[in-house]
Amino acid sequence: MEKEISVIVPFCDDAGAIGKCVDALNSQTIPKDRFEIIMVDNNSRDGSAGIVRKFPGIKLVSEPKQGAYAARNRGLAEAGGMICAFTDADCVPFTDWLEKIEEAMRPPDVGIVQGGVRYDSGSTPLSLLAAYEEEKMKSIFSSSREDLYYAYAGNMAVRKKIFDRLGPFQETGRGADSVFMNRAVKEFSCDIVRYSAGILVLHSEIKNVWKYYEKQFVYGRSNRRKRKFTSFRSLTPTERFQLYQKTIRNGKLFPMQSALLFLLIGAGAVCYRLGQMSECRR
Repeated sequence: MEKEISVIVPFCDDAGAIGKCVDALNSQTIPKDRFEIIMVDNNSRDGSAGIVRKFPGIKLVSEPKQGAYAARNRGLAEAGGMICAFTDADCVPFTDWLEKIEEAMRPPDVGIVQGGVRYDSGSTPLSLLAAYEEEKMKSIFSSSREDLYYAYAGNMAVRKKIFDRLGPFQETGRGADSVFMNRAVKEFSCDIVRYSAGILVLHSEIKNVWKYYEKQFVYGRSNRRKRKFTSFRSLTPTERFQLYQKTIRNGKLFPMQSALLFLLIGAGAVCYRLGQMSECRR
């Protein structure tokens, strides 16, 4: 029987997190005969593959070429589903993750779905940053600005026929998901993309603001690099401030929370810029 969804998860030395990820995938609310789970071992040396083997019904394959996108492409080659859903080994999808993906993909004109992210902490700073990131995704993915569209393969679903038309991810290191997104909106228009805040994964790596800033540095570096392949651009200071104001209004934040969020966003922008500058020096 043909599966409706193929879930593809690359991993490399993720023994500390991968069990929670697979547990969450095995606990999805849709019937198990409607999806398959493809775990792609990308040269792990810490026993991650052994942990995956303990779970029944998982398709475990390996990809010797190092890189998350090479591993995702290996998963794509194995996928039999009409929809390919991607997450990472350090992410824990909510139990209704695939159910919500199915719902978002129901309109035939939808080709790519991006979901939301929660951080593995109940701290006020991370909660404020999560609210800001949600406003950013809602704003970008409801616009017609192709140059702002990006992707997050930790919580992303794509119709298989889009890959059949455009080809797999470029195996260029970080940012290949956004390069693919850029190609897709140029080919089909922004209308094929949907963002749903209710399609959620918990990103267990982000446990404090310092991890968030570390990620912003990495994103700045990789986004500078992927300009060689796309017309992608970063948000301007004015656009960031407008999103900040939206976050305040929609979250009904108190003045102290608003002031804290302003500082947090500013520090994140600095880390992002430092990442860009580090790539320029290479």
